[in-house]
Amino acid sequence: MKRNAIVLGVTGLAGIAALALAVPEGAAQRDVATMDPDEAQAELQRATRASQSAEARADRLADQADAATEAADKTAREAAAVAARIQRAEADIAAARARFSLARSQRAELSDRLAERRQPLVRLTSALQTSSRRPLALSA
Repeated sequence: MKRNAIVLGVTGLAGIAALALAVPEGAAQRDVATMDPDEAQAELQRATRASQSAEARADRLADQADAATEAADKTAREAAAVAARIQRAEADIAAARARFSLARSQRAELSDRLAERRQPLVRLTSALQTSSRRPLALSA
């Protein structure tokens, strides 16, 4: 929708510029019936040059309008590419959070398993410390 508005705006400006440039540059055109042949020939040459100039301006303005449309398309495509990169970054962040959550749960599971496996070692260490504090006479 926004792209269409830009294209219409550029096209409208180009049309206004074309109309402004198409208006004859000299005095009002004289009636051809009241001209002598030399004046008519000069008027024909002037009109032909003006026609060719207007055609060249029209071609140039059409190319500019095409370029503006292409620029608008390019800008829209660039915006879409940036949006896709943003979505990719958001997806990467979500994936990283999921990996972090998985790693945290795996770490908690490993910590629980390690605590279970340490239990006999903790009891043994406790027994050794207790026996080392007893007097030698009581241990026999």
